[in-house]
Amino acid sequence: MGNQPIRTIIVDDESLARKRIIQVLNKTSEFEILAECSSGEEALQKIHKLNPDLIFLDIELGDMDGFTLLENIHLPRTPFVVFITAHEHFAQKAFDVLAFDYLLKPFEESRLSKTLLRVKHAYKKDESSGMGDKINALFRYIQNVDDLEFKQQEGIRFFPVKQSGKIHLIKIEDIMYIEASGYYVDIVTGTKKYLVRVSMTGMLEKLNNKNFIRIHRSVIIHLLYVKEIQKLGQNDYSVVMKNDQSFKISKSYKNEVFQRLEL
Repeated sequence: MGNQPIRTIIVDDESLARKRIIQVLNKTSEFEILAECSSGEEALQKIHKLNPDLIFLDIELGDMDGFTLLENIHLPRTPFVVFITAHEHFAQKAFDVLAFDYLLKPFEESRLSKTLLRVKHAYKKDESSGMGDKINALFRYIQNVDDLEFKQQEGIRFFPVKQSGKIHLIKIEDIMYIEASGYYVDIVTGTKKYLVRVSMTGMLEKLNNKNFIRIHRSVIIHLLYVKEIQKLGQNDYSVVMKNDQSFKISKSYKNEVFQRLEL
């Protein structure tokens, strides 16, 4: 690739993260910063206009995720990609398996310097020809949600949902409740609702989290979002969530629910 600098675009909606990368890149003449972008839409325009050799790409952007952005890049030569992520376990599983380099926020300058050394080595060996195949493999890996191993001892930290051509990473602590809807379930957070094709039993297995409990064959609640328990009759009760949505507790689940709530 000669002695030409590695032409770089930085894509991250956090200005601090962009500045940290820029500060380190400015210390060497081996990298040329073409642009810094705070949104996916802006990044797509700059990438297609400037045709960079390297992209630092945040997974979670305001208007789209990093994977959607990659799917919409159409260049004769696929750039090197270094992912930036705040999701430690996702990065370790998906990126380590497919040998992508990534920066885990908040990252130190020493970690970024090691990444730059690897990029320079790969660039000199002209290894970018295989980057397109690696990215396609990453898409297949992520989209096969059922095979992703996000579980920890206390359950997964976030849940991937495919919707409208995007993969949303929903923080587990943001899920208020899950309600069955035919062959699907509605995952409800404080601000949004996501429709996912999975069974209620399968959902509980994926969550593997002690703060979630099934109160009805069609309802799973997050205990941390319970506002109150209401008595409806002699032996009937309902759960009222913090958004004032209420669900009747099925008699077959009542004992378990009361034990978990220590009632």
